[in-house]
Amino acid sequence: MKDGIRYREVDPREVYGALGYEPMDHGKIAQMVTSGEIFKEVPPGEGQVAFDAYFAALQEIGYAGYLTIEREVGQQPEIDIHKAVEFIRRYK
Repeated sequence: MKDGIRYREVDPREVYGALGYEPMDHGKIAQMVTSGEIFKEVPPGEGQVAFDAYFAALQEIGYAGYLTIEREVGQQPEIDIHKAVEFIRRYK
């Protein structure tokens, strides 16, 4: 699970690489995130992801498995992950 804020449209191939674009490594993606020009990664529940609809869809299909919290940026990722766990628990 990730969350974020998008500041402007960008072709995903420019970020993740495909179809003639050079593949980007995590360091370059992190640099894009920290520059704040295109998007900003934030802890789940603090961005623009429609989590009400996301969790409703999981319930609709009967998914009861694991969720993975991915937090690659930020000064205190362990605190952000703890906040994400607390956020997810609201949907039980």
